[in-house]
Amino acid sequence: SDAMAESKGNTVVPVGYNKRDLILYALGIGVTDLRFLYENHPNFAAFPLYPVVLGFKGESEDVVGFPSPPMIAASANAGITPKGPALDGERHVIIHKPLPPGGCKLDLECRCVGVHPKRSGTLLESEMFLMDKTHKTHYATITTGTFYVGVKDVQKFGKSHSKSVKVPNRAPDRVVQQKTSALQATMYRLSGDYNPLHVDPGTAKEMEFKEPILHGLCTMGHSTNHVLGTYGNNDPAKIKVALT
Repeated sequence: SDAMAESKGNTVVPVGYNKRDLILYALGIGVTDLRFLYENHPNFAAFPLYPVVLGFKGESEDVVGFPSPPMIAASANAGITPKGPALDGERHVIIHKPLPPGGCKLDLECRCVGVHPKRSGTLLESEMFLMDKTHKTHYATITTGTFYVGVKDVQKFGKSHSKSVKVPNRAPDRVVQQKTSALQATMYRLSGDYNPLHVDPGTAKEMEFKEPILHGLCTMGHSTNHVLGTYGNNDPAKIKVALT
């Protein structure tokens, strides 16, 4: 197909989660609604953005290395060998169907759709499809942008799926404020993103940060949570697309 002609590789990574994983992720992004925090809630549900961590976590129930096996598979599709830090650029998430709240095993189909050399490294764009092949169910499509610092000996491939978002020249429709915990990153990383940048002061200084920083995807989770609460009455079915 034309879509496959514009991509490289097609790696299938097994992923999985349980109820505890869903609750831990919700806590990590500052959720307070019990429907995402209490397994016996009559409407217990997976927070709709949860699929973004499966590309880090895989199917492990323990701490995983960084880059994680799913991340290594994605870079291998592009022929990239990491030489330094890997930084999140952006995510475009389309939710096709809510995840089963009881947990399950799924497949994450990963393919490279773009390689873009930059001045200090390379931007890798990947497309991932979260699937249950047994029941022929497509849960989510995730387009990612990962910046590999120091990787320069690669050939440009594909087109960029990155889109600039123009900020409206007016006051916001709604303002929501939430103070994050000093241990927010320490909690969020337990969902699968174990990049030491977010917890180790030495690594942060090596990367020219004063101290460990919060995960970008944790900020995305907080923002999505507030949008859902403000405009969707915390109904997970109301979220179809999320961007960062």
